[in-house]
Amino acid sequence: MEIKQLEYFVTAHNCGSLSKAAAKLFTTQPNVSRVIKLFEQELGSPLFERTSKGLKLTAYGKSIYSYAENILKNVNLITDTILYQVIIIFP
Repeated sequence: MEIKQLEYFVTAHNCGSLSKAAAKLFTTQPNVSRVIKLFEQELGSPLFERTSKGLKLTAYGKSIYSYAENILKNVNLITDTILYQVIIIFP
């Protein structure tokens, strides 16, 4: 499991579509689709139902969404802490 996979998963859900997620992530829709598909294969379960109206989380996707969101928040906190130390404490 990679941070990138979690980021793409959370962003795709928040955007409601792979193409909107791709725009937000500054990448292509096929790349977002590929990363999410590999993540689903790694987990052994689909995360989204793909419909004509966009993406809908599966029961499994719903069960891990909040965990993925929390992991990304913690990664951002760690990154912010490191930047703070580099810029403020150890200039």
